[in-house]
Amino acid sequence: MFDSEHPDDEAELFENAGAVIIGGRTFDLGDEHWGDNPPYHVPCFILYSEPRKTITKQGGTTYTFVTDGVESTLDQARAVAGDKDIVIMGGANTAQQCINAGLVDELHIHLAHMLLGGGTRLFDQMTIKPTGLEKIVADSAPGVTHLKFRIPHM
Repeated sequence: MFDSEHPDDEAELFENAGAVIIGGRTFDLGDEHWGDNPPYHVPCFILYSEPRKTITKQGGTTYTFVTDGVESTLDQARAVAGDKDIVIMGGANTAQQCINAGLVDELHIHLAHMLLGGGTRLFDQMTIKPTGLEKIVADSAPGVTHLKFRIPHM
């Protein structure tokens, strides 16, 4: 998703973040790769199906596992983020929950240039009315296209 030609992309994503919400599957797939000093350096709230103890990592990153829904997760993230952004990371399920609940102002999609042959459709379970998106950025790098859209509040 982030390559050596664009080393600041990942840092830029979190530069104004006061908290991060991470989908459970994304956490399970990424935790080992993020290591002891993940890139977030803020409290992270994991949408999870089973209770777990909070995990503390280097640089100010903590992982708190929230099992009572996306709204509760957002409330906890807001409580620590102050006037900073809350970054939501995850796959289709997390994106659908957050967009359907009206919790998303901007949508950043990092489209890898590969066909996996299966998976969950990104916008398959949408319950909102059709909504136009305002394109902010469309940028390509080797192996990935970065898309950023503003979602008008309905």
